Amino acid sequence: MKFLAFDGKIFETIEECAAHEAARPEARVVGLTADQVAAALARTDVDLADAFEALGSKIARARRESGDLKRTRKSNGAAESADEPLNVPQAPGAAS
Repeated sequence: MKFLAFDGKIFETIEECAAHEAARPEARVVGLTADQVAAALARTDVDLADAFEALGSKIARARRESGDLKRTRKSNGAAESADEPLNVPQAPGAAS
């Protein structure tokens, strides 16, 4: 028995086919209809939804590696960080 991947490539085993498709999630999302995309978003087509998630992870990883997802500087030059304390004014007489 032969196994056909989303991009048309033929494999001898299902394991080879699955590995090929997992490494190339972009091949799964080419040429989709609006209904197919809606099915992925609703997770009624779980395989397609998984392909979108894998593709999103691949895009995010590439952006992180290129530095595109680094925090930007505020207009005063200080870096934004989740670790920085908030400067919230204290009420008069409040303990600090």
